[in-house]
This record gives sequence, C-alpha cells and structure tokens, in this order.
Amino acid sequence: MSNVERKRVLFIEDEEELVRDLPPILESKGFEVTVTTDVAEALKIFAELDFDVVLIDIAMPPASDMNAKALGYGRETGIEVARRLRDMRPDIPIVALTVIRDEQIVSRMRKAGIRYILHKPQELQCIVETLEKAAR
Repeated sequence: MSNVERKRVLFIEDEEELVRDLPPILESKGFEVTVTTDVAEALKIFAELDFDVVLIDIAMPPASDMNAKALGYGRETGIEVARRLRDMRPDIPIVALTVIRDEQIVSRMRKAGIRYILHKPQELQCIVETLEKAAR
C-alpha cells in the first residue's frame, strides 16, 4: 500500500497493552493510525480530522459530559461514543474491539451503528482483515 492508499484509523482504547502494541502492527499493514485513550479527546480529533474507519473499545471511562450511570459506569461508553461519531458522520464504519458478549449490549452496539464486533482477545490478522473490509 502506498502512502496515498493508506486507510486512516481512529483507535479509541484505554487498555495500555493494546495502545502500545496494536498501532505499530496496523501501520506495518498499511494503515495510518491515530490513537487516543480519552473519549472526549477522541470526539474532538474525529471532528477535526478525516478517518476511513474507527476501531473502538466499548468499556472505557466516560467523558465528563456523559451520564456514567446510564452507561453502566463505563461498561457501555463506546456505544455512546459511536452514536456521537455517527451523528457527525453517518457513513463512518465503526469496529468494536471488546470483551463484552452480553446480547443486550451487543444489540445496543448494533443500534448505535457499530458494523463489526470483534471480541478480545482477537487474532491480529482478523483485526487487520476486518479494518480493511470496513474501510472499503
């Protein structure tokens, strides 16, 4: 993939190991990755820059303007972030990378516009293939 063809990924994740290890691997596969561990910062970055796909964790600390109780004290923060991203850009493909398997929460993810749901731990090749498919 040349620089012109590189797909831009916004990676929103609070797990330090993934934040450290996944972006260099994705970049070696031809993605341009912007990483943030803070959901308020993620929303600001998304509003300012253009991305081809978003890779988001679901269980993260909520932003100060989010109702923590309504979000299960962070268990569903990524769903609210996805809603806000889709309000800004309805066409953006969103991929969730999460430990959550609860069917009710998964249903809320889909209703929020999350197209792909990958469960942690996930094989790297599956993450790469899903991001490639989503970004097309």
